[in-house]
Amino acid sequence: MNKSISPTPARIVLSLLAFSFLGFWGLINHSSSKKLNELIEYGISAPAKITSKQCSNHGELLYTFTVNGKSFGGSGTCITPCGNAKIGDTIEITYSPSSPHNSQCTSPEEKAERVTTNYFLLLALFVVALIIIFRVTSIDTEQRL
Repeated sequence: MNKSISPTPARIVLSLLAFSFLGFWGLINHSSSKKLNELIEYGISAPAKITSKQCSNHGELLYTFTVNGKSFGGSGTCITPCGNAKIGDTIEITYSPSSPHNSQCTSPEEKAERVTTNYFLLLALFVVALIIIFRVTSIDTEQRL
């Protein structure tokens, strides 16, 4: 008697793993998108002072700025190139008035475009993962005959 092996359990497990992994990155992307949309809609420009720079980390600049007498900090790959920036230089940042911890030293619109692109990339990766899962778990019907 020839027992048929079903690929369904493997497909379910692998699909859940792929969905969980890509879903996690989707949630992170969604959080970034919400923060950027808040900056685009309600953001206020303010001067900030460069406090440190990490040019080996994608040219990241660390900065501080003041809102209503309270100091806040932020970091990012700013418009000012890291190599040209000096500690103490002033840069222009955008922050959220309802949550000043949410700040950017680049154009929020520009960064939002990249976040939107990430959604399409995640969707494409999910489709590719499903195709691979179905190919790997397919049963060769010629071998069963």
